[in-house]
Amino acid sequence: MQKLHNLHKILELTQMRNFNVKWSLTVKIVTVVVAIIMIGAEILLINSIYSDHNSGRIAIIFLIAFALGFVFIAPVSIQITEGHILLKRVLGKIVIYFDNIESITPHKFSKYDIRVFGSGGYGGYLGIFSNAQIGKYSTYVGDFSQAFLVQLKNGKNYVFSCENRDLVIETINNKIL
Repeated sequence: MQKLHNLHKILELTQMRNFNVKWSLTVKIVTVVVAIIMIGAEILLINSIYSDHNSGRIAIIFLIAFALGFVFIAPVSIQITEGHILLKRVLGKIVIYFDNIESITPHKFSKYDIRVFGSGGYGGYLGIFSNAQIGKYSTYVGDFSQAFLVQLKNGKNYVFSCENRDLVIETINNKIL
């Protein structure tokens, strides 16, 4: 019976696994509120265009680019394959090969994590953050409670989140050790 359980576990670890990125309630609220504010601002700016102000046109372009930029990089899911971890975003992906991973551990955000550039909840916690212990890192997080840190051998660091974070960490650690 134990051999069958071990065989099942090995087969499970060798197959591609998909884990969705879930948004926390805070991310959902911030995303909706910011979207409403930006739509309202765009309506006001469109009305100002009719008074022939170029600044209104520039502001509309900026707001649209800002809104779409963060939506396009928002994380959707994490896939674990035989040789790499793949973060799927609305547009594009980030691929990290297992042989490039130094470590993967749960990550708990604290008051010492500083957002250098990015979103503080609109579409998730996205961008570049920093703290004294791990230095600069890129974040693609939908829910802080599901966050994990991927440290690469080249010094780059990523913080991702997804459902079943502990299973993701265990699965990847089994592949890199």
